[in-house]
Amino acid sequence: MEEILAFLIFVLIVWFIVLYKKKKKIGKKRWLILVTIFVLYLVVGTIHDNTSDKQSSDNRPTTHKVHKTKHKAHKDATNKLLAERLNMDKGLADGTIDSKGNPTTNGTPNSAFNWAKYVDSFKWKGYSQLTINLNEDGANLGGAPLDNYAKQAQNAAFALLCEENKISSDEANTGKGIVTYVKYKGKIVGISSAKNRKKFSWNF
Repeated sequence: MEEILAFLIFVLIVWFIVLYKKKKKIGKKRWLILVTIFVLYLVVGTIHDNTSDKQSSDNRPTTHKVHKTKHKAHKDATNKLLAERLNMDKGLADGTIDSKGNPTTNGTPNSAFNWAKYVDSFKWKGYSQLTINLNEDGANLGGAPLDNYAKQAQNAAFALLCEENKISSDEANTGKGIVTYVKYKGKIVGISSAKNRKKFSWNF
């Protein structure tokens, strides 16, 4: 449609030029026809451009959305692994799981995993950010025991994240740790130091 109108305008312009050279009068009707076709050309052109923009927008690859979806899927999978590891460590701590990860009724509690008794869950946020959620017993700890168990919990999560290649090689090799927040009932009660990520500041 747009091409047809453009062609008609071209023909009319050539026609007007021929009439002008022959010094023939160009009537009002002919001017009206030219103006009408020109206006139609502009209108059709505008509609076409708007339609093309909308189609382009609709068909534009949703790169950002795809990236966010993939990132969330990776986080969810990692957090599931952290939950499984935490449950296993809890079982090792109280002797209900053996060293192979199998349930047992006559196991021996392993005090090396006592930190797990005070952790409710882990949450990996990506970009080297970890949250340790304490349970009530963990929130009631204080001083050196809290510092010690927080560091052990951080180390346990860090080890799994390294296994799953979620930690950069620089962080893994230098052992400088990861940014860690400690929460209780959704409130931040502790945070790792910027200079030393294995040292915590508390706010109970």
